[in-house]
Amino acid sequence: FKRLPGEDTDPTRVLVTGVPGIGKTSLCHAILDDVVNNTGVFTGFDFPYLIKFRKVNLIGKEKITFQSLLFDVNGPTVSTSDRPKLWKHLEDNQKNILLLLDGYDEAEGLGAHFNKGLTGHFSGTGTEAPPQQLLYNLIKGSLLPEACVLITARPQSTLPLMECMSDIAKEGQVR
Repeated sequence: FKRLPGEDTDPTRVLVTGVPGIGKTSLCHAILDDVVNNTGVFTGFDFPYLIKFRKVNLIGKEKITFQSLLFDVNGPTVSTSDRPKLWKHLEDNQKNILLLLDGYDEAEGLGAHFNKGLTGHFSGTGTEAPPQQLLYNLIKGSLLPEACVLITARPQSTLPLMECMSDIAKEGQVR
């Protein structure tokens, strides 16, 4: 998440594409390992998190908060009493958050949000919405705008994604 020569800002949203089986999910796991062990290039993040679109599909269109998506649905449960303190830390330190969104091409219903530009009203990360809308707003930069977000996808599924991210993302391919 460092700027390329000639650019003024560091990207906060990065898209990595590759054909099936090339290692996009393995890349996400390797990045998580780097962050957790403070080795490699992905250091300096104190909250790495992997969200698999395949798992998000199981929620359907049920309205949930982004906090619930992180803490209940897609990872280890954080006790209700610990959430306010942890969430305050996350909101105050967004640049230290690394969210890995794996398998955009497997997301059910997310493409419709990109095609229609559905943003909804977000007064904060406690707003309830279908998970597809939450992830749309995360990718678009309306939700946790300073957090670093890496998205993996197959090349043929990325057109709506690239159109909305054109000014805030860099694309890389896994070969």
